[in-house]
Amino acid sequence: LTRTILSDVTAKKDKVQKELGLDRPRAGQPGCILRSKADCLRICAQGPILLIYPDGVWYRQATPPVIEEIIQRHLLKGEIVEKYVICTHPLPSLVPEISP
Repeated sequence: LTRTILSDVTAKKDKVQKELGLDRPRAGQPGCILRSKADCLRICAQGPILLIYPDGVWYRQATPPVIEEIIQRHLLKGEIVEKYVICTHPLPSLVPEISP
């Protein structure tokens, strides 16, 4: 399981993951965090935008305090922070379900 969030500098990733308790995967928590940068998502009025995959949650108004709340609630506790959600579009499961 990989969760993608925004991060300022790749070199800080290990320190940030350790501070947030994300350096050791646990059941229901991400195995790693990746940072990706997008130039424009064409929804300026709602920006900055933060996307978390594979959950497929798009968050609006992702200022540093909002990002901190999303990290604490969504990544660490598994709670979607509804007041900032623009839309959800989870990735399909890569493992096919087997019917009995």
